[in-house]
Amino acid sequence: MPRPAEFVRDEVLDSAMHLFWARGYSSTSVQALLDVMQINRGSLYAAFRDKRSLFLEALERYDGMLREMVASVFADETDPLGALRRFFDVALLDLPEDLLQKGCLVANTVSEQSQLDQDLAAQANAKLARVEEVFRDTLCRAQAREQVAATSDPDRLARFLVDTMLGLRTRARSGATRQELRESVDTAFSVIA
Repeated sequence: MPRPAEFVRDEVLDSAMHLFWARGYSSTSVQALLDVMQINRGSLYAAFRDKRSLFLEALERYDGMLREMVASVFADETDPLGALRRFFDVALLDLPEDLLQKGCLVANTVSEQSQLDQDLAAQANAKLARVEEVFRDTLCRAQAREQVAATSDPDRLARFLVDTMLGLRTRARSGATRQELRESVDTAFSVIA
């Protein structure tokens, strides 16, 4: 009879997710994962198969957190443009400093893996595409409420906002101040509204 796992899966997965988030997939060694997860090599392989599978599960966990945040921010249908702005506050400007410095695990993965592992990059890109879709739908509602000009293209604006978010997360990682980030968000919203 196999021995039961001696760890709480969600806790060790969270530890791995934060390490991948801080270091990236390629720069995270199996030994570093074992150290942060506080499990042995056999347990890692028994529970997650390998580093890549662990990373994909960690990426899904991060995506789940992102989806929860998106659902809560965009739940209010009465002020679509305000909801978009709140997204930038919650996903960027209001983050604790340690999370702000890590950037975005999804965006980091796209950037890091686009030339190394196109499958990993494609999976991360699919998650970004869902965020872009939420932005587009919200911008369409904002147009219906005359918060955004009727002549604006919601697809182009959604791409612009995703690109803005990715750029700001990268700038945050490289040391931009919250004030600089806030000014860039203000500029982006002055363009779309």
